[in-house]
This record gives sequence, C-alpha cells and structure tokens, in this order.
Amino acid sequence: MPPRNNILSSRKRTGQKGSALIIGMIIVLMLTLLGVTTLRTTALEARMAGNERDTHVGFESAEGALREMASKNLSPLTIDYSGSLSGYGPWKLSYADALNNPTTEYNYWTSIFGWSSGGLATQATGSKEAARYFVDTKSFLSPNSNKKSVRVFRITVNGVGASSNARIIVQGTTTQEIN
Repeated sequence: MPPRNNILSSRKRTGQKGSALIIGMIIVLMLTLLGVTTLRTTALEARMAGNERDTHVGFESAEGALREMASKNLSPLTIDYSGSLSGYGPWKLSYADALNNPTTEYNYWTSIFGWSSGGLATQATGSKEAARYFVDTKSFLSPNSNKKSVRVFRITVNGVGASSNARIIVQGTTTQEIN
C-alpha cells in the first residue's frame, strides 16, 4: 500500500482553477454594495426627517405668534405710525426692493424686509429663536350709524424652526372694533 500523501498527490486535479473563490468574491462585493447603499439611504432619510421636524417647529412657532398677536388689542398700538413701535406700520399696498423697484409680496417678506425691525413674539418650545411679526393696518371701514368702526389688521410672522435654517412666513388678518 502506497503512502497516503502519495495517493492524494497522484490524483488528477479537477478543472475548477479557483472559480469558487471568484464567485465568492463577487457575492461579497455585491453584499458590500448593498450595505453601503442601505446606509446612505438611511442617512438621507434621517436628514429628511430632521428637516421635516425643523419645518414643523418653525410653522408652529409662526402660527403661535400669529395667534398671540391676533388675540391682542391692536387698535391703540397702531394709531401712531411714527415708527416708534417695533413691528407696526401702515398697510402695505405695494412692495419694492432697496432700490425702489417693484417686487413680489413673497420676495419682499422672504428676502427684503428687515425682520430685525419686527416685533418679537413669545418664543415657542423647540424653536431656535422667537418668531418676529409685523402688523400693518388698513384704514377704518365705513362706520354704520349704529355700529362701531372696525379696523383691519394684517399680521405677517416669520417663525424659526429648531435650527436657523427653517424660516416659515405665515400671514393672517383680524378685525377689531375701534372705540
């Protein structure tokens, strides 16, 4: 009987020549690519969820400031248009940029208006800073002989989210009787 290692060495090798190794490496590469893609997708979804939350906090901040201002007695505050009260002024009928060129209302409130001159509302929970507001008022409505005069107030609010990146502008109107 020949020695055992001679029997193994004398056997003829089959024609595999490392194909199992190549197939294994391809499978490992595919699983690695799948894992990296999943991680990138998860990271993107986490950022999207964070941005969505940030936007919701900004909206809630702006809406809360709008409700706060609408519940105040605004009539005595807006009679003086001298600019002494921060956040109040006459009704804006047209919008212009710094060079007095006409612009859209959206562009005016989002990039031209100096929100640092706006009034400061109560800071909402979770927001980076307190929302700022601007109240402009329309002239008196025609009084009826037996009714009090009414003034219309337009309140524009710039709310801030959980970070300074989310800024939401909300606008609403309210009316109040004038004595």
